[in-house]
Amino acid sequence: MASTMQQSSRRAFLGSVGVAGIGVSAYISPGRTGAAEDLDAAVPSGQWPMQGRTPQRSGYQPESAGPPEEHEMVWERDVYDLLGIFHEGTTVATEDTLAITGPTALSTADGSTRWAEPLTTESIGLTHVCWNETLYVADGERVYAIDTDSGTIEWAHRESRIEVAFVAGRTVICRGQRRGTVGLDAKTGATRWRVSDYDDPVLATGEMVGFQTGEFSTTIVGIDPTTESIEWTAEWITDDPERDIAVHDGVVYSGLEKFTAFDTASNSVLWAERFDREYEQSMPVATDGEQVYFTGLDEEVLAVEAETGQLRWRQSVEGISRTVKPAVTDDALYVSTEDGFAALSPATGRELRRFSLYSGDLSERQANGQLLVAGGQVFYVDTATAVAYR
Repeated sequence: MASTMQQSSRRAFLGSVGVAGIGVSAYISPGRTGAAEDLDAAVPSGQWPMQGRTPQRSGYQPESAGPPEEHEMVWERDVYDLLGIFHEGTTVATEDTLAITGPTALSTADGSTRWAEPLTTESIGLTHVCWNETLYVADGERVYAIDTDSGTIEWAHRESRIEVAFVAGRTVICRGQRRGTVGLDAKTGATRWRVSDYDDPVLATGEMVGFQTGEFSTTIVGIDPTTESIEWTAEWITDDPERDIAVHDGVVYSGLEKFTAFDTASNSVLWAERFDREYEQSMPVATDGEQVYFTGLDEEVLAVEAETGQLRWRQSVEGISRTVKPAVTDDALYVSTEDGFAALSPATGRELRRFSLYSGDLSERQANGQLLVAGGQVFYVDTATAVAYR
C-alpha cells in the first residue's frame, strides 16, 4: 500500500545524481531521439490524465459513468485544509489516484491521502499530467516523473522555467519560456525533439502539435515537431484553447466569433455558424465525435452535429459557468454551475440531475472548478474542495 512520502525522498534522489555539480546529462540523454509519431494514441480507458482528458482536449470519457439519476456523493475532501493553500493547478486522475496541487495524491475510493511529494512553491498552480501510472509535473527547475502508486520519483529533467502541457503518444510535451517547447520521452525523460520558435503547445492531433500564437493569441498553428514545419493554420479560434477547443479526427471545434469546425487535413473551415447568440465570446467546448457541446454563454448549452454544424438542441441551464470545460460520457454531459454542477442528456439536453454543493458567492471557486470522469466516478474539484460521485 502506498504511504506518505517524506521530503527526504526528493533530497535523496537529487543527491544521488549530484544536482549541485552535474549538468543535464546526469538526468537524461540530451540528444534528439525520435522521429514523427502518431500523437492520437488512445488515452487509457477509465482515466482522466490531462486537462480535457485527451491531447485533443475532447473532454470525452467513452467509459460510461452510470445512470446520472443514481449518482450519490461517496466522499468530500477539504483541499484547502489539506494543503494549507488554495488548489490552483490542474486535476488529473487514474482509476486509483486523484492528483492535485503539491503534488498530492488522493485515493479515488475514499479521498484519503495516498502520498504527498512537495516540490518547490513554483509547482503550485502548474499543470499535472498522468500517463501509464506516472505523474508528470514541473517545479520551475525540473520536470519530474512520479510513480502514482508510491510517490517515488522515477526521473527528472533539468530545465528552468518549464511547465508540463500534456502527454501525446509516448511524449511528454512541455512549454518553456526560454528555449521553446520540448518533447520528452515519457519512460526515460530523454529529449525527443525541441521546437525553438513556439512555446505554447495546446493540443496534438495526428503527427502535429498545435501551438497557440498570433497577435492576440487566438491563432493555432499545426507543426511537425520533428521538422518544425507548419502544416496548417487555424485563425481566430479562441483565447483559451485548452478550455475552449476540442478536436476529433483532425477537426478542431471552437466557438469564438462563430461556432466553427476547422479541418487540419485540408487546412480549411468545414462549417461556421452563429446560432443567434447575443455576444461573441469564446465558450468551453467538448465533443464525443458525434456532437460538439458549447457551454456557458447566455446560460445555455448548445449541441451541434459534428459533421455538418446543424444545431441538434439548445438548453437553458440556470447558473452555468462560462469558465469550466464540460465533461461528456455516453450517458451524460456534465457542466459546472454556480452552486456545483449539472448532468444533462447528450441526446436531448434535458437536465437529468443538479448537484448543489454550495450556496452564496462562489465566483472564485467557480472560475477554478474542474470536472472529470475516471474509474466510473465523477469528480468536481474547485480551489478548496474535492468531491466524488458514483
